[in-house]
Amino acid sequence: MVKNAPLLWFSVLLCAALPAFAEDDSAQLIRALQLKRSDAVVVLEPDPFIAPRIAERVRVIVNAEDPAVTPHTVDVVVLYDALHGAEHRAELYPKIHRLLRAGGRVVNIDLSAKFPGAQAAQEFTAAGFHITKTVGLLPLQYFQIFE
Repeated sequence: MVKNAPLLWFSVLLCAALPAFAEDDSAQLIRALQLKRSDAVVVLEPDPFIAPRIAERVRVIVNAEDPAVTPHTVDVVVLYDALHGAEHRAELYPKIHRLLRAGGRVVNIDLSAKFPGAQAAQEFTAAGFHITKTVGLLPLQYFQIFE
């Protein structure tokens, strides 16, 4: 047991430090979204990750499924790990266009292994968006910004 004591202590210290690393990564991710206090934002994600972290940073988080949402009133649409699991992606792009105000943007963050970034860029371009920026922040996901 004494032989493994350094390894055990290292494991304990590593486990204690992991939450700090995760918090730092999510803080970097939120900063990279470049949201403003005045933004109306739609977040589409299978599990709540982004929405709870930005709720107090923006004017409002809009429910995209709400039929009362006025067209062309959203500043930013954030898709977080959403496209690779979407069954009818082709139907999603016109809905995004309807939500976005002039000059609005779409932030697409997804798993490159399940839905390659090049394919996402091609689909967004075919739907009338153009890519304005790619952020190399995440090791397993790509981060694209479209207008």
